[in-house]
Amino acid sequence: MDARTIQSLAAKNRIPRGTLEKDYTLSSLLSIIADFPGIDKIVFKGGTSVKKMFFRDFRYSEDLDFNGLEDVTEDLIEHLRGNMGGLNVDFTEIIPKDRTRVSASFRVMYKSVNGTRSSVNVDMSMRMNLMMKPQTREMLTDYEDLPGPYHIPVMDLEEIMAEKISAVTYSAHARHVYDVWFLHEHGVKIRPEMAKEKIITVHGEKFELEKFMDGVDKKRGNWVDGLRQYMPHGMPSFEDISEKVRGIVTDAMG
Repeated sequence: MDARTIQSLAAKNRIPRGTLEKDYTLSSLLSIIADFPGIDKIVFKGGTSVKKMFFRDFRYSEDLDFNGLEDVTEDLIEHLRGNMGGLNVDFTEIIPKDRTRVSASFRVMYKSVNGTRSSVNVDMSMRMNLMMKPQTREMLTDYEDLPGPYHIPVMDLEEIMAEKISAVTYSAHARHVYDVWFLHEHGVKIRPEMAKEKIITVHGEKFELEKFMDGVDKKRGNWVDGLRQYMPHGMPSFEDISEKVRGIVTDAMG
């Protein structure tokens, strides 16, 4: 996609040029991941999956997260290397990052239209089995040169919500607080036992409402900087969103 088209779409969607270009790059990568021979061994999850598979009006994102039913990371890297050349993005290399027994990650590097180096982080978690049956859905695409259809297995929204409850507690990213609010506003239920089990499995601790509330409060300082570039409809108030999230989670898990 050329610089003029990216700038025009960014202005239309009221987001920074780099955010729009990253969104296009994410969709481009997903278009070939949909043809990955091991697609039945991975399940798309996280904030990007909410936008790309469920809700167009969700915030923008910057990375790709998957649950690996098996560790097919190396096969996925080779698949991407063999197919990225056919996309309308100037991909340069794939750099493996951290690997443990239960997780792996890599960066897909590309040159942006203004010549700077940028990247997409891809994370694969084999830490725990899925707790709900994934759905295979058609990706929502907004780009003419990515017409689809592209079908990808994706985590159930209620399980994504459970992971977001954990993320609010243990991650520094402000976006997770917004995500809990957004999912609840769109009818996604909190399953208390699922959220508690994920926290025990991943963090080795029991869920504590007070610790969750502390996690919400800690997002105040980076609320604007952490969300602004991803919000096409303007910045919501931290006070408003955090108050609602506290009430939502207290009612469900207090």
